Amino acid sequence: FDTLRQALHGDQAGRGLTRSVLRNAVFGDAQARLTQALRQGIAATEIAERVAAEPDSGYEQRLETFAAVAPHLERMVLIAFHVLAQAGHRHAVGAALAADPDLDLSDLASTLGDDGDAPGGDNVVSFQAERAMQKFFQSALAADAEDGVGALAQSAAKAAKGIARQGFTDAAWADVEVVELFAEALPALTEVRRELDKFLNEHAARIDWTALLDADTPRFRAQFLRLYGE
Repeated sequence: FDTLRQALHGDQAGRGLTRSVLRNAVFGDAQARLTQALRQGIAATEIAERVAAEPDSGYEQRLETFAAVAPHLERMVLIAFHVLAQAGHRHAVGAALAADPDLDLSDLASTLGDDGDAPGGDNVVSFQAERAMQKFFQSALAADAEDGVGALAQSAAKAAKGIARQGFTDAAWADVEVVELFAEALPALTEVRRELDKFLNEHAARIDWTALLDADTPRFRAQFLRLYGE
């Protein structure tokens, strides 16, 4: 969460203040280390040496740290699908499409037909929609690797088993309130994933971070020395 807080400040900031986001992450951490050292009683004669050692990582390394969060977000979306599908929750279809936007659900859509204008059409559509959902959940529970939904269910079950944290158990996921928490969290997960992907692959990708670090480092060091070394 700390990494995401450093990376994500909304799309407008990510697009217009991309350099500032990375400067805050890299040199903000450097400043925090310097102030902590001063609180611990570092000698004034040592501060220049500490400043000269900052930052301890560059912009590109920090971007790699941000990018490393993406697989965890993908895994959490998969786990949300697993929990919702096992519970037969109505948002499981949305979770499946969030986990795999290219998932082919045309066979389920075909179940709906086009009977809305027939006598009793609304009831027919409602019944067919229910049948489509039943078919979806049957595919998810069967977890057949030859079936798109089933293959996704296999991946989701594997992701779920790979999380060794308190509360991430089949017993916990059987709780109705926990299931609803996953349903409520899904939109936020997908939005955070989308914003991180856009920040990394659109906004940050257009900048020469090596050249920027070379230009920024002496400026920040000079400011740190003015603040803490004199």
